Amino acid sequence: MDTFSAYLRDIGRYPLLTKDQEIILARQVKDWIEGENPSPRIIKRGERAYQKLVNCNLRLVVSIAKRYTNKCKRSELSDLVQEGTMGLAHGVKKFDPERGYALSTYVYWWIRQSITRYLATYDRVIRLPSHAVELLTKLRNWTPIFENTHHRKPTIEECAEYCKISPSRLQEYLDRSNDAISLDARVKSTDDDVMLIDSVSSDVDVFDEVSWGIDLEKVESILCKLEPRERYVVECSLGLGTQPPMTFQAISKELGISRERTRNIFHGSVRKLRVYFRTVDRI
Repeated sequence: MDTFSAYLRDIGRYPLLTKDQEIILARQVKDWIEGENPSPRIIKRGERAYQKLVNCNLRLVVSIAKRYTNKCKRSELSDLVQEGTMGLAHGVKKFDPERGYALSTYVYWWIRQSITRYLATYDRVIRLPSHAVELLTKLRNWTPIFENTHHRKPTIEECAEYCKISPSRLQEYLDRSNDAISLDARVKSTDDDVMLIDSVSSDVDVFDEVSWGIDLEKVESILCKLEPRERYVVECSLGLGTQPPMTFQAISKELGISRERTRNIFHGSVRKLRVYFRTVDRI
């Protein structure tokens, strides 16, 4: 049995926690991290609670990491699990049990962020600097808006103007991304397909400001600003409420629309949320 197989066997020993157990342990972690001059007893109790929350959610890390193995042949599953575990550990420390969200829903995005940033930044399959990946992400989100307005595809010059770089530099990024792996490549091998550009873009561009902004109460308070279908897509994508996060493909089946249309609704809704989010912060 290899080392990673032994690891998978070992983490199976940790039991799944009930919601009540998670709340109790998370409160102990919060007392340890946020308490003023915590006593040695509170520190020790908090450290034990933190380690238990991490250990009992390691299987979630493996489950999420497996969804990305087809994306990057050079990345071993163990590498992705290691990155995801760091995201899990950070999410456990940030988790607020009083908000009413399940721990698994909250840490899901921290795990996913760590894995996708690792893929975007370090893996040789994507031979682009992370800022170039983010730039291409923004371009992909903007292109459907341009096409809907002008009823045609934008030229390379128009794309470069939007990105505030030269056409030659943009073409270089596009060529390099195509040489490495198409940003439209299907990368998931389980229940449905996910585009590489989706997994790279959403984490950096969307969830940092919304889901990972910690203040999820603000997100819920402004969701009413969205149209019913927009709200449904955002809630399902982020896993807000009691339901687990859903993929664009799964949501599109529920709504009877294409996956691409669902993705556009999601990103358009997030842009609206950012505007409302900034407004709320200024009040």
